[in-house]
Amino acid sequence: MYQVSDVGSSNLKVFHKHLHLIQIVADLVRLEKRQTAQKNADCIMQRLINAHLRSESKMATPLSDAVLRSEAFGVLLAGGFDQANILAFGTFMTSQDPQLQKRLYEELQSAWPDVRTSVPPYEILRHLPLLVGIRCIRRTNAFLTKEYNEHRTE
Repeated sequence: MYQVSDVGSSNLKVFHKHLHLIQIVADLVRLEKRQTAQKNADCIMQRLINAHLRSESKMATPLSDAVLRSEAFGVLLAGGFDQANILAFGTFMTSQDPQLQKRLYEELQSAWPDVRTSVPPYEILRHLPLLVGIRCIRRTNAFLTKEYNEHRTE
């Protein structure tokens, strides 16, 4: 597992700043979801909640705190990380979870049974949920690690 001690001292400062930002966003999620809290229509978190409530979403349940935090970070950090770094980190996180590796392998094998043939078209690959999930990661390493670990323990 990725440890804070593995990070250089300058990166450690950035890591701690990200942790502080994570806490601010988590507090904001809790505040805006409370029924008794005064709502601020200009708050980005409240806009995310309201957009979901007004949408034609098939999800009847409210967005979880983890989803709201992820969406908030997506808005805050949009464009901050390039695809190469995202894929490298997604690959690293996948390597830490043997069950996820197995599921991803099976998913890819179902779409591409013979690797000696050409890669399947994008129209097929884009419907593979695990592959898309790894490709679409858009959070900071610190936040993603925290969210990943929380998800594994839920």
